[in-house]
Amino acid sequence: MNVRSRSRYGAARGTLVLGSLLVMGTPIGATPSQATVKLVPLRGSAARGTAVLTQQSGKLTVLIKMDQTMSGQKMPEGAHIHRGSCPNPDPKPLYPLEPVVKGTSTTTLESVDLATLTSGQYTVSVHKTTTGKTDPIACGDIKLANPSGTSG
Repeated sequence: MNVRSRSRYGAARGTLVLGSLLVMGTPIGATPSQATVKLVPLRGSAARGTAVLTQQSGKLTVLIKMDQTMSGQKMPEGAHIHRGSCPNPDPKPLYPLEPVVKGTSTTTLESVDLATLTSGQYTVSVHKTTTGKTDPIACGDIKLANPSGTSG
């Protein structure tokens, strides 16, 4: 690469190429390090929020932030990663997550690979109770919608 060569905008061409890689997010063929899942209301609930899944050092951290949970809900809400897709994921949780308390949950999972979750059919689900024996009140599919790692 000729770093002395300049584009018509005055920046070194090598800088422009590197800059576009950073803006575009995860390079093609690289393992994603983060995915954001939009949690949408299910079954007439008003529950909505996001789950951010971050891969680092062989561990997966799942941060759930609910904008709105069940109206007047004082009990912790259960959260899990399930196989399948919304609105009807497999009822058996694949990975239990810490309960959502006051709108937030943070869980670190050992030996769970984000690339596996984004390339298959998996969901993040939030339930009305911590038992998980109720239908989810909010759910989002874990997938890469674009190279930056944000899912819809």
